[in-house]
Amino acid sequence: MMADRRESQWMHEHLMKVREAAARGEGYVEESPNGKRSKLRPGSAGGTISLSLTSMIDVVFQLLIYFLVATDFSMNEQMYRMDLPDRSGGQQMADPFSLDVEPLRVIVGSTGTTREAMTLKVDGPMRQPTSAEDLYSLLWQHQARPDTAGGWYNVDQPIVIVPTEHTRWEHVIEAFNAAHRAGYTNITFGGGT
Repeated sequence: MMADRRESQWMHEHLMKVREAAARGEGYVEESPNGKRSKLRPGSAGGTISLSLTSMIDVVFQLLIYFLVATDFSMNEQMYRMDLPDRSGGQQMADPFSLDVEPLRVIVGSTGTTREAMTLKVDGPMRQPTSAEDLYSLLWQHQARPDTAGGWYNVDQPIVIVPTEHTRWEHVIEAFNAAHRAGYTNITFGGGT
């Protein structure tokens, strides 16, 4: 206990001497009771601490090299989950590269109330029909069938019957029936022109 007290008292006296020497700008050296020397250099009053940048830069470069060596820069092989359609069933998927079929438009107009007072106009590179019977023969002639060569349209070719503003309903039905008799299965009505 007595040794601790002496050590504490010596420490207090030592700090007082160091402060006085620092205030005068002198260095101070003294031995402690345990045989260690303490020293204050002249001009180091206030005790500023400076670091050696050389050793700090060395440490930074060593850390940089460590992380470069320890890091794995190669891309790992990865698995991605994909939901693909089931092709084992009997249902066939539509070809994603097939083009949409442009519908064949048949524009129907009325010039009077009689059955012959009907005008027809078919989009496409063909002659224009003059009656419902003529429309039937024209569609039948250009239908692609196994027994004939050179047909333009399949039986599922979309055909749109488009009535004009003042077309009589019976003329529209006659055009529809002519396309149906020719064997086409995808016949619809379109908006007026």
